[in-house]
Parts: sequence; structure tokens; C-alpha cells
Amino acid sequence: MTADTNSIKSTRYIEPDPDGNYFYVDERPDFKEGWNGLYKFIALHLNYPKRAKKEKIQGKCFVKFVVNANGTIGKIEIINGVSGCSECDAEVIKVVKKLPKFTPGKVNGKAVPVWFQMPISFNLQ
Repeated sequence: MTADTNSIKSTRYIEPDPDGNYFYVDERPDFKEGWNGLYKFIALHLNYPKRAKKEKIQGKCFVKFVVNANGTIGKIEIINGVSGCSECDAEVIKVVKKLPKFTPGKVNGKAVPVWFQMPISFNLQ
């Protein structure tokens, strides 16, 4: 038995979700100031919720959001929030909405909407 390898197509990305948002692309979206700049922006704008401080709640919130084809932020979803702190999750959504434009992701040289995910930590110091 032999396989017809000529019929196998190589793809560098998967088709978009039903809303047209990609998960895998040729060029990932990029925050203009890089990863350090992204985390610096978040640190400057993230307010630790009062109840979380009082109850000494700490943890990571995993968030995903769409970087639209024009670089703006679109749909935002919490993948896994901070345990016992819905206020922390709400704060993450608030900060992500404030993010400045990204350089958009691309498929075949064309800007497309792309899912972007990251953890945001709540640590008391």
C-alpha cells in the first residue's frame, strides 16, 4: 500500500472560527512596545480589587481576546479566572478594553482578526 503524498496540502494556519477569527496565522499580532511594554501597560492600569486585597486573594486570570484586523481589541473572554474573585476577572476585562492598538496578525500578507491569549497575575506584595 502506498500513499499519494501529492494530494497532501501543507497549511500554516487553521481556518478561522465561525466569527472569522483566526487562532494560527503567518504573523502573530504584536504590541508595538513588545511583551515588556504590554505587561508594563497592564501593571499601570490594573487596579487590585478592594475585596481581593482585604481577603488576600491572589492568582492568575487567563484571558483571551481578539486583535481585530485594524489592530483594535474585539471580543474578550476569561478562559480561567482568579478563584473566588469575580472582581479580579472584571478588572482584567476592563484593562484589556483599554489596550492601545496592536500591529495586526496576518495570513498570506493580509491583516486578519486573531485570538490572543495571556495570563494576568494578581499578587500581593
